[in-house]
Amino acid sequence: MQRHHDLVHALTQLQPLLADHGLIGLVGAADRLGNAAQLHKLLAAGYSGYASFEPFADEIAAADDIEQRLAHRMAYLRDAVARVN
Repeated sequence: MQRHHDLVHALTQLQPLLADHGLIGLVGAADRLGNAAQLHKLLAAGYSGYASFEPFADEIAAADDIEQRLAHRMAYLRDAVARVN
């Protein structure tokens, strides 16, 4: 029973991230997961592969301007990664 309670508690804590697109939207200035810092660390360690976007938010999937949104977010990430100390 404790494991079930722990899982329910963990999912409850995750809900605010999902609700404000912290996990399922496009990365931006409100990034609560530190994506730019994570990418910076990978690149600094020599990673030279791909990074992917997985925008699962309904508003993104239904957007008529998804290409523009993705281009804007990729530019944001490039700049944010460059600014990481």
